[in-house]
This record gives sequence, C-alpha cells and structure tokens, in this order.
Amino acid sequence: MFKIIEKDITNEATIRTPAYAKYYAVINSVSDIKKVFNFITKNELKFKILGNGSNILFSKDYYDDILFLKLGDGFKNFDLFNDYVQIGGTYSLIQAGRKLIAEGYKDYIFLI
Repeated sequence: MFKIIEKDITNEATIRTPAYAKYYAVINSVSDIKKVFNFITKNELKFKILGNGSNILFSKDYYDDILFLKLGDGFKNFDLFNDYVQIGGTYSLIQAGRKLIAEGYKDYIFLI
C-alpha cells in the first residue's frame, strides 16, 4: 500500500552522508504515481526519484521541501513481445541483457 512517510535516507545513497526526509514514498503502480503528484501539487513540493544511490550525494541533513520517491517491485518487470521488449524501471539491466541474449538478440550484450 502506498503512503508517504518520514525516513532516514542516509542509506539510499552509496556515499552515506547523513540525511533525513520529511517526505518519502515507495511507488509500485501508475495509480501510486497519480497519488504522489496530487500530493506534490497540493503541498507545493519538489521531488527527486532515487535509484540505487550511486548518482546521488545528499547536501544537507534534513529535507522538508522535497518528496523523495523510490520505485518499488511493481516496476520490476521484463516482458518480451514480437517486436519490442518492455523493461520495468527497477529490473536489472544485467539480467535484461542476459535474457535478451538467451532469446537470440546478440546485439544487447552491452547491457551486461
């Protein structure tokens, strides 16, 4: 279930600078995204989407004006169709590359 919480976000970054967020949410569906943006608009907040943390360095110890979003397992999909592949935002690119290669798409070796 989707909810916005207060959270110590220190461990969300590879470099563990101490940081705390007044607003943090894990989203798992398009419905969650709609709820998040309603909340952002209503409360006049900025937002940041957090990945695995290797591209972020927190610059202050407390954030009360930004909603930090993390994509949850609801975005961990890999679906291969006849003429395209749909890969969710939290699916491993390494695993996607391996699956594509196993299916005969040798040009995707760069993903691994």
